[in-house]
Amino acid sequence: MADQFDFVCEVVQARTGKALVSAGHNRIKALCPAHPDDKPSLSLRKDEEKGKIYARCFAGCSFDDIVAALDLTARDFRLKGAPSRNGHGKSPATRPERTSRSSKDDSVGEEVERYAYTDEDGKVLYYNIRFEPKDFRLADKNGKRANLPKNMRWVPYNLPAVLEAIAEGRTVYWVEGERDVKSLKSRGEVGTTNAGGGNRPLDPEWAQLFEGADVVVVCDRDKTGQTYGRAVARLLINSVNSIRLTQSATPQVKSDVTDHLNAGYELNQLEPLPMRSVRRTRWSVAAIMETQPEPLRWVLPGVIPEGLTLLVGAPKVGKSWWNINLMAALGSGRPKDVFDWGQPIDPSPNLYLALEDPHRRVWSRMRQVTRGLHFPAHLAGDVWLDLEQIEKGGKDEIEKWLDTHPTARVVLVDVLAKVRGGSDEASSGMYQADYQAVSILKEIADSYGIGVVVTHHDRKKTSEDFLDMVSGTKGVTGAADTILYLTRERGSTAGLLRVESRDVEECQYKMEFVRETGRWHIVAKEDLGTEPDKPQVELLDEIERLLSARGYARVQEMADILHRGSQEILSECKKGEQQGSLMKTRDGSWCVPAKR
Repeated sequence: MADQFDFVCEVVQARTGKALVSAGHNRIKALCPAHPDDKPSLSLRKDEEKGKIYARCFAGCSFDDIVAALDLTARDFRLKGAPSRNGHGKSPATRPERTSRSSKDDSVGEEVERYAYTDEDGKVLYYNIRFEPKDFRLADKNGKRANLPKNMRWVPYNLPAVLEAIAEGRTVYWVEGERDVKSLKSRGEVGTTNAGGGNRPLDPEWAQLFEGADVVVVCDRDKTGQTYGRAVARLLINSVNSIRLTQSATPQVKSDVTDHLNAGYELNQLEPLPMRSVRRTRWSVAAIMETQPEPLRWVLPGVIPEGLTLLVGAPKVGKSWWNINLMAALGSGRPKDVFDWGQPIDPSPNLYLALEDPHRRVWSRMRQVTRGLHFPAHLAGDVWLDLEQIEKGGKDEIEKWLDTHPTARVVLVDVLAKVRGGSDEASSGMYQADYQAVSILKEIADSYGIGVVVTHHDRKKTSEDFLDMVSGTKGVTGAADTILYLTRERGSTAGLLRVESRDVEECQYKMEFVRETGRWHIVAKEDLGTEPDKPQVELLDEIERLLSARGYARVQEMADILHRGSQEILSECKKGEQQGSLMKTRDGSWCVPAKR
């Protein structure tokens, strides 16, 4: 029975080009061949009792998608000797060795076009052939549909034109299909793609071909298209001069840049997409000094910045109530109605990992906090009552949730001890376990540009330095960007929230816990110190920096990010328009004029 399971595993490994990972007895984790995947999201499991091989993609690809991407059939996922569908117990016939998708002799319809993939000098390496009804097959350099060599050099499409455009400082558009490249060419623009699009792995060596390029990735307007686009952006981010993620302005699902142009839109009207999980990590000294970063983003404007935040306090002080308050404030977009503090923001879905609480307690508290509040629960995100340890699958689960919720602001982890891995009793082992768990959560926050708020207990002993009040080793506080320390005397409703952060001034907030509603009210802010010689940045400069990093943004979006009023932002945008440093697009967004 192991032969058929091994065969499927070998096909997966051959198609993805990456080694498989054991996930236990008769279980394998691998990259999914049905979508661009840079971390194992495919689970293969052999069930000898039922005679089946189960394939599940945690990113949402269907079983049929996986089977098609592997060029197999559902019959290949039945173990030899297993009962057939008609119940007669016949084993599947021994199957001859399968050939690649490009060499199949089945009827695929009428050939309508073949696209030549060439090297830098224009020498043909292989073809991608399009058929109607829509289908594709690969052919060798002579145009013959046959098995392509295992050592075939795969290249981006339209490579000579791409290299020429990069040398001339022109924008290169990465799209999902050769037809889109043709549409761009008809308008004097240069595009590229790869054969198979999201169904074929991207070659890491392609990054060096785009050294210094200005790239706009145009995703097909669906989840698969955005996943593919993010994979392209992650591939190129450390090589290019600039890169933006966009999608067609046409509202139809699966619409692409060809649909966008045919509908009469210009390329500067492509809709910007958040660069979730796409962060540049390698810089020259000159580049990092010359490149303006995005302005600091906020989870709760003025209180919790993006990054990894520790929420520390004694047991029963009200930390879980605070987390539910934050879910309600962000889900409704009305922090003032919850905390009696702050301005309206765009509502967002968020993830609450209530790992110490049963359903009954979460249900009761959420109903209490949101009573009388305009709270769209169906849009507010998710609550999970369990999660694997962060280094044993928990990280992957969180990232897959974030991939499907691109507007999320925060992941709330209550509590650290539930996701932290085990360690030996030696202090060095405890430090390593603390630091590893917090570092992984920080990596998620940094990669996705969100906040991760981790609830943690304090020490029983007191100290003048509240950082010494955090339970555990220095590995906990060492990786955190911000620490919130919540205190409240037993029996009292008055509390204090102390803030220590790498990104904002040290301060504290006087708090009041309203027992009837379960809400924490922020009464007043007290600054504990100022940052000396901190340069003042003009608002227009902040707006230009934000738009340079994001590409496009609307007035309200900029107001939320910069924690300013929308009228103030609009006034500065109009000033920038008069000076020629900003431009308003047809759909009402603002951007920095492109250098042509």
